[in-house]
Amino acid sequence: MNETLHIAIVFNLPLIITIWMNGFFEEVEGILHYLDQQNRRIHVVDIREQINII
Repeated sequence: MNETLHIAIVFNLPLIITIWMNGFFEEVEGILHYLDQQNRRIHVVDIREQINII
């Protein structure tokens, strides 16, 4: 999975990430902005240019 995320950062490719939040699946679609491996966080910029921290 890390390789897919790194390729998305390098080539600025859009992603759809599905996460489990509050008992439901939620999809976050956008471009990967930052990958913090130490704190296990992903920053995704969505279509409305808002940063979602997963």
